[in-house]
Amino acid sequence: VNSPGLPFECMLLNVLQGQELEWEERQELANIVAALPTHNRNKLIDFIEKERGAAESAVEGNACQSFQCSTSQFGEIISSEEGVDQLCEHFHTLISELIPTLESILYPLQSSHDHFSIRRTLLRSFRDQVLLRILESASSRIPRLEHLVFTVLFESFDNSLKYYRFERLANIILGREH
Repeated sequence: VNSPGLPFECMLLNVLQGQELEWEERQELANIVAALPTHNRNKLIDFIEKERGAAESAVEGNACQSFQCSTSQFGEIISSEEGVDQLCEHFHTLISELIPTLESILYPLQSSHDHFSIRRTLLRSFRDQVLLRILESASSRIPRLEHLVFTVLFESFDNSLKYYRFERLANIILGREH
């Protein structure tokens, strides 16, 4: 974390890509965020949230690495039980490791900017960059994905076309529509 010349944004990208940090390192990064002036906090939010920004790029890259495939092959993932298992494991890592780490680092930002939530941002990025591509080939109910789908439906709502496209695919996974 103390590497000279390594900007905060690079460190944040490493965390977004799954680099694990010790408690002290997370605290140090949170202190950096807390010390940022308002205009720099706004720039940081933009860096994370903008289209094809840090969150979207990292979430997509993490999925490619986890599934060992390119984004053009995402549609094939749920065609096998192993692929469904990989998707569930990847989602579990996102929810239980990556998001909590980033929430601890970005807490000062989230507490001063009510509209910003790294959890919501990452779940929307996961929905838009990963799940929409993976689930587009779904043709029937997949019970093992229900928790994942419900979580993303509930926590990523944003009135966007991508949300409504995901909702349509979610209905197939949940067995509400064929």
